[in-house]
Amino acid sequence: HGYREVVITGVHLGAYGTDLDPPRDLPWLLETIAERNLPLRVRISSIDPPEVTARLLDVIAGNPVFCRHLHIPLQAGDDDVLQRMGRKYSSAEAAERLAEVRSRIGRVCIGTDIITGFPAESEEAFGRTLAFVENVGVNYLHVFPYSRRRATAAAKRWKELPRSLVHQRAALMRGLGKRLRRNFEKGFIGQRATVLYESVRDRSTGLLKGYSDNYLPVLGHGDDSLMNRLVEVEIAGHMDGRLESRQL
Repeated sequence: HGYREVVITGVHLGAYGTDLDPPRDLPWLLETIAERNLPLRVRISSIDPPEVTARLLDVIAGNPVFCRHLHIPLQAGDDDVLQRMGRKYSSAEAAERLAEVRSRIGRVCIGTDIITGFPAESEEAFGRTLAFVENVGVNYLHVFPYSRRRATAAAKRWKELPRSLVHQRAALMRGLGKRLRRNFEKGFIGQRATVLYESVRDRSTGLLKGYSDNYLPVLGHGDDSLMNRLVEVEIAGHMDGRLESRQL
């Protein structure tokens, strides 16, 4: 149908195939896709840290069809908060998993979700999450101020923080996220990247816009014939909050 990028997504993507007969798993699905040699690239959406297995990383690293980009929702970097959230890993285990991603996949972009102001989150706990996020090697953040959900353990068992404090912490975390994103992008200036240009131009600049396989937002110069194509470019610098490319 002419699409050049497909995103594999799901409510619980890491558990793919456990309900099939015989049981399958996500690496099996990706291997099956890779065998088809399709003229496109495949991006994998959100997957929890315990499900980022060595076999999954080997499949992604060994097949150029898969984007060098993973979104791994951590939610917090403090062990007490993670436990109250019901997460099945510690901050140390999450850090170890992210280090393995970086060691196996070159030039990879790692994104994460962070919830700020979870009930009973102390100032010290928030500080540990800030430090964890800054040092663990993630490149961009989706930040969510805690929002009460009725009938959840958090709503029943722990006192909520003042909304002003919840949003103040979210603003601090978003500021860190912007800095992490910009530092990641700077590391690619002067390097080559393969960009998929979208079918509409950037509204503010009139330039082509798209993303590299490792999720760098790129503006480019050229005519509409480059739209919906994977184009090899050189990253020249920043423009309008994104990277600017030049044709090779």
